[in-house]
Amino acid sequence: MSLLPYIKYTLATNLTADEVEQRLADNIEPANNWRFSFGMVIEYKKPYEGKILNHLFKIRRIAWLNHKYRTSVRGVITELADGTSIDITIWLNWFCWVYAVAILLADLILIIACTSKALNAGNAALVAFFIIAFMNTIGVVFPFYAFSSESSKAKKFLSDLLEEKNDTQ
Repeated sequence: MSLLPYIKYTLATNLTADEVEQRLADNIEPANNWRFSFGMVIEYKKPYEGKILNHLFKIRRIAWLNHKYRTSVRGVITELADGTSIDITIWLNWFCWVYAVAILLADLILIIACTSKALNAGNAALVAFFIIAFMNTIGVVFPFYAFSSESSKAKKFLSDLLEEKNDTQ
């Protein structure tokens, strides 16, 4: 398992490139950045949104409230003699990267401040240090957990949809 929220792998299928594109098109809605339901659960007809163009596709799962922890999936479809190869890249949204870096920088500043206070004052600053470190650790770990969950759903969706012949990583 990689520590970075980035996965690259290849699916091989017996389908032609046109059949792969058609199956994807049947399960993808056009991209919509404003899916907000005001607390109501809306059932979408298709599980993913995105676009397919010139043997390339870029999709992401449709999720309630359009949360920013969704992963982006990009694929390159290549026709082979005995089937089709799909090179797939899955990565975490840029917002999550910015969020994690901002949390880590804020955490570093607070740790330095609490450490200097602890050296001068005593145990109260040390307790605050551990509380800050714990809360910020959760804030940084959650996007990576969400990526793991979302990427496994995307891999299963593509594998089931395209009748995977073999998987090389």
